[in-house]
Amino acid sequence: MQSVNQNPISLIRRRSTFLLAYCFFTLAVLTLATHSFARPLPSKIENVPDELCKAMYNSNVLNADNPVQCDRLKLITFTYIDFKGKQHQDGKIMVLDSVAPYYR
Repeated sequence: MQSVNQNPISLIRRRSTFLLAYCFFTLAVLTLATHSFARPLPSKIENVPDELCKAMYNSNVLNADNPVQCDRLKLITFTYIDFKGKQHQDGKIMVLDSVAPYYR
């Protein structure tokens, strides 16, 4: 049975001990969760396929007046995790060849 007139100091100690334990537990869980998702996912860098270049020219995404032509573009295929936590290996992004090495 609890005493009605508890010592305020012991009450503060009990609550601070609980709060400290809760903080350590939360930190441990977050560290483990972050560590499991923080691994770099593999990517593949390749030249833009000819059929994709032709499609970009045919749809006027690229034309002869553009300062950047297909030979300066790279297609990066990468692995990603969707919002449901499922891993996919079909992510694609097209970038300038000078920045492509930074996507590894």
